[in-house]
Amino acid sequence: MTGDIDIWLALQSVPGLGPSKLKSLCETFKPVSKLKELRCEDICAMDGVGEGLVRSIKEKLKSLEDTAFPLDIPDGVGYITISESGYPKSLFNIYDPPTVLYHKGNIIKEDESAVAVVGTRNPSRYGLLAAERITKDLVEAGFTIVSGLAAGIDSCAHETALRCGGRTIAVLASGLEDIYPSFNKGLSEDIINRGALVSEVCRAPVKYEKWAFPKRNRIISGLSLGTVVIEGALSSGSLITAGFAVEQNREVFAVPGEIFSRQSAGPNSLIRSGAKLVHTVEDILEELPGGPRRKIGALSLEHLSEEEKKVIGLLSSGPRGIDLICEDTGIPLPRLSSVLLSMQLAGSVRELPGRTFGAL
Repeated sequence: MTGDIDIWLALQSVPGLGPSKLKSLCETFKPVSKLKELRCEDICAMDGVGEGLVRSIKEKLKSLEDTAFPLDIPDGVGYITISESGYPKSLFNIYDPPTVLYHKGNIIKEDESAVAVVGTRNPSRYGLLAAERITKDLVEAGFTIVSGLAAGIDSCAHETALRCGGRTIAVLASGLEDIYPSFNKGLSEDIINRGALVSEVCRAPVKYEKWAFPKRNRIISGLSLGTVVIEGALSSGSLITAGFAVEQNREVFAVPGEIFSRQSAGPNSLIRSGAKLVHTVEDILEELPGGPRRKIGALSLEHLSEEEKKVIGLLSSGPRGIDLICEDTGIPLPRLSSVLLSMQLAGSVRELPGRTFGAL
């Protein structure tokens, strides 16, 4: 079978044989089917594998000769094993990569240049604007956006990446048939068409157990060159993702927030601990020398009218109400409304509550 998936799934069911030891087996014995032929003492030579565990491995592999390991993979779900050349390199290089990665959509070579954008499920307007701006600029710089399909910042990152014509990967804690939260079902379909849904779980026996989300978070950071945290409490999942990024020797970035906000406690704490403070996307790009480098914003600015350039120049420092935009740009209000509508349709400006506008 492709990638010896029957063998890998059988090995996954051996007690005491976790992802890190399965990775060691992959690196030591190629192909993994070679394990069927080796003597127990040959396998025992591998660090961390004792006689009892080797006997369990051999017994499990012996059972495959009589009964094939059941493959219960839903239609439309693909998979790639840790022993295949197409397995994401960045993910393989973490301590405990998933042995089998299930996916809907496609993971391509360009996805090796990926950045994770994560944060709270209950973002402020500031958090959403920051997520949109940073995601848009990362996409323009040529990066794939990785996140967790959760409500709030995660959803904003995926949606912005798609709206800006980029690729995005959503990492699920459940099986790929079980979209959580359910209101993101439509978004998940869009992601499949312009990226991928991935999970180490084919069919989750119990949905949304708390332990599944931290396990999912190590994959988010593992697929990425760096992780950007935008709002989150001190105990939030986004900080767990940042912790995994540190363990995986990946870059950690944080968008600062106001000191009175509970949602800013997480990223502000990361900055105090040494995470790179993000003011613009350039703060990220200078720490990722191996990533792609498209000139951010150059093409869109070339095609803006003088009035639109005035608006973008003003909104680049933060959202403004329409009255202030009118006053500061000198564009008459009736004409300004038309300009803003045109810019919204072009995807360069977004209208916020209270007739306030922000740049994307």
